Parts: sequence; C-alpha cells; structure tokens
Amino acid sequence: MSDLHVGSGLFRADLLEAAIDEANTLAPDLVAVPGDLTTEGYRHEFEQAREFLSRLECPSVLVTMGNHDARNVGYRHFEDFFGLRERAWLGIDEGDSFPLDETYCERLLDGRIGSIVSDAQHDARVADIEATHAVGIGAYIGVPLRVDDVRLYVLCCVAREARPGLADADVRFLKGLGETVMAELKAPA
Repeated sequence: MSDLHVGSGLFRADLLEAAIDEANTLAPDLVAVPGDLTTEGYRHEFEQAREFLSRLECPSVLVTMGNHDARNVGYRHFEDFFGLRERAWLGIDEGDSFPLDETYCERLLDGRIGSIVSDAQHDARVADIEATHAVGIGAYIGVPLRVDDVRLYVLCCVAREARPGLADADVRFLKGLGETVMAELKAPA
C-alpha cells in the first residue's frame, strides 16, 4: 500500500478505505506502507494518514517515509505519528561501518546462526555483537541472496523487541521478497 498522497486534490478517501477493507479481509501478517503518505508533509496530512492506517487490523504495519513526506519539515511530523525513522532508531549514519565478523548477517552467511534470532537479548550466539545491546536489537530475521553465484548479500529485518512468533513462514516470505528484489536488479533497464 503506497503513495497514499493524503492532502492531494487527487486523493480519494473512498479508494483508500476500500484498500484497507480488502487488506483486513485478507488478514495479512504484515502490511508495508513504503512512503508518500502525504502530498506536502504537513502535520494535518500525517494526522489524516494515521487515522486511515490505524484502521488496519494487522499485527505488523511497517510505515516508511517517502520524498513527499519529508517536505516542509514533514520528517519531524512523521516521527510524531509513526515513531522514529529507521536511521534514528539504529543510530547508524551514512558511512558508518562495523567489523564484518560482528554482524548478524555475517554470522548467518557463515552458519553460526540460522535465519531467525527471535530473542537477541538472551541468545548466546549473538550476545557478543555490540549492536545487540548498543542499538537494542530484540529480534533478527535474514535470508542470503546470491548474485550470479558469486557475491552474497543478506536481506534482513530487525525489531526492537523479541519476536518469539517468528517462524519458517516468515523466512519463506522474506526469501520470496528477496527473489523479487534480485529479479528487479537483474532486469534490463
């Protein structure tokens, strides 16, 4: 569900309501709203977007900012209504790096952990990773992605709280998402 553009003259509340009703009927585990909730990033637009999105009956709703949301100090309003932006939560700035052996993804790739770490704060396999405690990682899920059988990447997600319900179905979903991303990256421009 993307590009809501609440506030635009082209915004149609009835269409968004229908999409929310359909999503609720499907009972998904996750709804992603990848940005452009607003047209101009004004506070009243975020208020309206929040009202609509609060009607989603889903255990996990992931909302990220789009370029329209950052207009007119919208990045500040976004955090008021949807919480910290990912960079603010992780405390990682562009150009920062960590030793590779001190990452969840490297441990996934070398087999020291599986795709799911449901309670990172109490899991001995990741207790020595600085980010576990410094950043406050509660759970991790990741899948390896291979490019042309040479280079490995990892598509992963982290949460602030433990997620004991993470299961193989979540790994399959993330793998499917990864396959879609890889197909798009390989597609001719």
